[in-house]
Amino acid sequence: MVLRAPGMLALHVSLDAVEAPTRAQIWRDEVKAYDMGALAAQWFSDFLGHAGAPGAL
Repeated sequence: MVLRAPGMLALHVSLDAVEAPTRAQIWRDEVKAYDMGALAAQWFSDFLGHAGAPGAL
């Protein structure tokens, strides 16, 4: 999968390397989440404009 966003380089994510999902809370909803590694976490942090915990958004 390739993610693109304005002002960002494309992020290539290998869905074949995904392990079992974990649970994450987004606002009041609990959802399945997949840790895609430090590079993906940094890409989203840079795009959203803030640093978060590694692997978490």
